[in-house]
Amino acid sequence: MEFNDVLATRQAVRDYKDEDVTEEQLQAVLDAGKSAPVGMGEFGKFKINVVTNPIYLSFIQRAASKRFGRDEMLYGAPVFIFVSAAGDDDPMAHASAATIVENMVLEAYNQGLGACHIWGVTGALAQDPDTCEKIGLIEDQIPLGGLVVGVPYQKLEKRPMQERIEVNFFR
Repeated sequence: MEFNDVLATRQAVRDYKDEDVTEEQLQAVLDAGKSAPVGMGEFGKFKINVVTNPIYLSFIQRAASKRFGRDEMLYGAPVFIFVSAAGDDDPMAHASAATIVENMVLEAYNQGLGACHIWGVTGALAQDPDTCEKIGLIEDQIPLGGLVVGVPYQKLEKRPMQERIEVNFFR
């Protein structure tokens, strides 16, 4: 898919079919995340964590529901991916995690999948050491941002580019 078509197709998908993401699709999404830039070139402190085990997904969903009082925060997606950093909760680490996540979101659309940034779930996970331990997250890793990925129910159609954010020039 052409890059502008990916941008025009991208939207937050919150309803997924009960279908698996193929290994090839998942690998392409992960490769896009691994290709993202990070602040100060500190690649070694970041990890991309992929959760597909339904039991682990239920642990994460339960932690998020407990924090936010909502039943379905993973939207039934078969894949939850989150970015973590070694012992670092500074703004640059969050910005880097956001860049990694957005690269993966864009590649998901390029693969014909749907995706949605999942910041609340990641925050709930970061504040729930018991759930982190249950899923096997390394103790010094702090969850910073994430996304769900899956096959969307709705057909993803190209939409016209929108002028939603004002641009100011200082020339």
